[in-house]
Amino acid sequence: MRSTKVLTAVSGSKRELWSRTVSVVLVLLAALALGYSADAQETRDRRDNDGAALPFKKTQMRIELNSTGGDAGLQFDLDADPWRMLEIENPKGRVIFSVKSLGNLKALGNTELFTESNEPPFDELPLKEFLKKFPAGDYEFDAITIDGEELEGVAAFTHTIPCAPVILSPSDGDTLDPDAEIVIVWEPVTNKVDTGSKMGDCSNSDDIDIVGYQVVVDHEGVVPQKRLDVKVPADVTQLTVPAEFIVPDGEYKVEVLAIEASGNQTITEGIFMTSN
Repeated sequence: MRSTKVLTAVSGSKRELWSRTVSVVLVLLAALALGYSADAQETRDRRDNDGAALPFKKTQMRIELNSTGGDAGLQFDLDADPWRMLEIENPKGRVIFSVKSLGNLKALGNTELFTESNEPPFDELPLKEFLKKFPAGDYEFDAITIDGEELEGVAAFTHTIPCAPVILSPSDGDTLDPDAEIVIVWEPVTNKVDTGSKMGDCSNSDDIDIVGYQVVVDHEGVVPQKRLDVKVPADVTQLTVPAEFIVPDGEYKVEVLAIEASGNQTITEGIFMTSN
């Protein structure tokens, strides 16, 4: 049998060894904890970054007013990475447009989208009532990509609408010589529409920023359709129609659009014919 002295010595050695072991373990655990803490923060940061919504490439919401037809419509124009579901919310947070891809298109996804609302005439839906339905402000575009990521964008929507361009030449209904140069000329637009009017009347306010014009010429009644579509800067107020586009005994529809900085635009239409 061991003596009490020996047993005490052995017991003391075990306690010292256990103490050193515990100390080493605690040091290791502390180091690991620091490492885990750093890794966890990095993971959280990465998750936060990964969780940020992707931006749309393009989001626009605009009014198109047709002064000749006497109506107005709402247009959405967007572009983004492939998405399978889309919603647009008005400034009050209410969803006013929603689209969802199904079947094989759900996996393939969509990218660009242009859509235009119905355009009831002003005697059915006056301009001021139309604008009440769609208040000015920021409209939020939200989508889900085919990979399950979020897309977010904002379109600033205004009620600043340009007055109608006045086409100086050719006059509506003119018959022109197909062998002569045909030049479409219009007056520059310097005022905006009175949004309190029923019929989209022009106001005296010149608080407007015209960024350009668009001229569309359609050769009516031919297959395939022949169309000339040109955008010009705001300081240009005429466009020469290429001779190759003109034929004898033709009928042509002309549209001149004034485009405001917000994207809102107003159309004036006209018709001209060519002789034999």
